[in-house]
Amino acid sequence: MSETANRQVVNTAEGFFGALRSPDLATAMSMLRAVAQNPGAALAFGKVNDRDIVDELIRQSNQKEGVTFLEVVFGALAAFDDPRAVEHFVKVLHTWSNPQIVRLAAARLTHEPVESIEAKVRPLLMQDQSPLHATAAADILIPVRTLTTEERVRITVANSEGVDIGPELSAETARSWAHALTGWFAPQARLVLSSRDEDAVPALAPLWDDLDVDSKNWLLALGVAKSPLEVIPLLRRALGDAEPRVVLGALSTLQTMEAGKALFVNALTPLLAHPEPKIRCLAIQAGARHKDWRGFLAGETEPEVIVWAARRLAEAEGDAALDTLE
Repeated sequence: MSETANRQVVNTAEGFFGALRSPDLATAMSMLRAVAQNPGAALAFGKVNDRDIVDELIRQSNQKEGVTFLEVVFGALAAFDDPRAVEHFVKVLHTWSNPQIVRLAAARLTHEPVESIEAKVRPLLMQDQSPLHATAAADILIPVRTLTTEERVRITVANSEGVDIGPELSAETARSWAHALTGWFAPQARLVLSSRDEDAVPALAPLWDDLDVDSKNWLLALGVAKSPLEVIPLLRRALGDAEPRVVLGALSTLQTMEAGKALFVNALTPLLAHPEPKIRCLAIQAGARHKDWRGFLAGETEPEVIVWAARRLAEAEGDAALDTLE
């Protein structure tokens, strides 16, 4: 132990355990920090009432309240290479919801041989109730060599270390990646796939309906940047999507294209009748055509749409459009 704990020298087991159980938090926490620094010396005090330091720390972690105090208790327990401590941290991983404590338990368990705990941790990885626990499990299970495709994807998108052990995106693995692109870890899944050289469009396009709005729009933008020819059919499909946010995403993506907008005229024109003004406006900007811009303007009430439709009328008729535009 350190020479002092709260300025008191502890020479007996009774004094040691008494300090650990002190109602004065400063005294108890000072002793706990000393235990964390020298667990061997703490064990050397032996048992009092058939309970040693590991038993005492487990007891305190189950009874004490206050996150700050609990962090110190668990920090002290983490210093022990003892099966009881490992078993308790596994239990904590399954039963606690406090983020600091769950992360502390996961950090301690990463120092165990993974094969000794993977069977108990693995169920937390693929569950869909708590991203906190999925991340904790992912951090622990990174070294496992017998992971399924789904588990490799989940660990890649969920772990807190930025480790990529995910399989290559292909027709065979696309469904696992598509699942990751629709859940809690969708932002990280998009980040991982964006950082790779793989062409995501051919693999994920067949699973378009399985993706959420953000991942659909991400795939369109990624496709234009990495595989502009491959993404053309997908952009046409997106322009006809029932979800307005997907249509807006497709129109915004079209705006970034330096060439090729004429390929989408047939998909753009129906959007002039879309109930969302922003979609009508962007469709005009992207090149939607209308056989009667005068008639369109007569029925339009949104100022921004009117401005763009008036530009198209002026382009089509020149000076002849002045009577309508005045």
